[in-house]
Amino acid sequence: MSSLNRGITVGLGLAIVLEMLGIWLWYDVWENEASTLRVDPAAMLVVITTVALGIERAIELLWTGVGMMAGSFWPLTAIASHLTSLTDELSAATKPYIVHSTAAVTFLQEKGALAAAEAKKLADPLKQADRDLAALKRSATGSQRVASYAAAASDRMNSISVQYQAVMATAAESAATAADREALARSIVYADTLLRRRQENPGKRKDAVLETWAEAEATTAANDWVDALPEGAAERDAAVRRHIAATGFGKFKEWGEVAGTTLTAVGDFLGTFKDNPGRRIVSIELGLIAGLAIAWLAGLDLYAGVQNEGVTDTAALVAASVGGILLTGVVLGLGSSPTHEVIKVVQEDKERRKVANAPVGGIVGGAGAPALAARGRSSVALQSPSFTRDLLAPPPAQRAGAAIEVQEPIRVHFR
Repeated sequence: MSSLNRGITVGLGLAIVLEMLGIWLWYDVWENEASTLRVDPAAMLVVITTVALGIERAIELLWTGVGMMAGSFWPLTAIASHLTSLTDELSAATKPYIVHSTAAVTFLQEKGALAAAEAKKLADPLKQADRDLAALKRSATGSQRVASYAAAASDRMNSISVQYQAVMATAAESAATAADREALARSIVYADTLLRRRQENPGKRKDAVLETWAEAEATTAANDWVDALPEGAAERDAAVRRHIAATGFGKFKEWGEVAGTTLTAVGDFLGTFKDNPGRRIVSIELGLIAGLAIAWLAGLDLYAGVQNEGVTDTAALVAASVGGILLTGVVLGLGSSPTHEVIKVVQEDKERRKVANAPVGGIVGGAGAPALAARGRSSVALQSPSFTRDLLAPPPAQRAGAAIEVQEPIRVHFR
């Protein structure tokens, strides 16, 4: 992680601390009871869960944008740089397949061994492969999408080696004379320049305009190369032979070994980084900043919201507290799943408190401890609740006197 990116993470951490300090000063020291935004206490849980989900989705959207501009490994720029170098190596490994296949087609067409229609049918898939791989490389640079690029490159290399091996073998056999070898070498220079100019494309040209410009540049480069050859026939032919040998024309096995090594390196490197720890840290910090800010402005208190759930009497509503607002801000920042878990825990605690403080009519003594009878039966003593007394009460004509008294508790036996 670069010094700039470290500064970003540290700055976000300081912002979190300042927000917490601001909440404490606003609600505790300066004793501001009202929040900037008014939230119905009875609807607070709905607001909290909605905000948590909104923060989560906003951060996902942010990282999608960052991934498109800076790569999916940001802020771990060292990893992205190494991955970019592996992508460049992979691009270099695929280059001979397209360059030499294009050169073979061009050479055979110029020699008259291929008709124009046949040459076009062979050349068009090579152009499309070049465009596709260039587009994939641009989208994969510095990101985990390089795995898709590597898979596509592997497929294209295998396809070209199968479809064009016979074409290249024919071209190599046809280059029997010095003139033919020079024509083949010129075709290699032409194809290599054509591929480079397409990829560079400084004027951001497109489609047919780009192709026409790249072909003109390639023709100029090929002619310049021919003009630079020695004048003597022997020296000229020797220079041509050296150039063809240096390019490794037709050596599919050697190209495949180089490409295979690069593909293995890409796969091994990606396998060591299933996650981006730097991005996870920044995500948590951004979530906490957003969660604390919203909890501060709206006075959101998750604990108070649970206590106020179902309460209709405004006088019985539980007020938000500084600790509750701070806790809510932190929980909101961690995402929707932790928020739901915390709400569930607080709700369960609320239910336990209800049971512990249950009025008479519940389990006697609030404990309900089972007692073992002599015959192995356990019993729980329950006092008859009011609705049961109403059901057991005599008709209205017999209810003129005192209320019926239940002399003994009702005993429920179960095996």
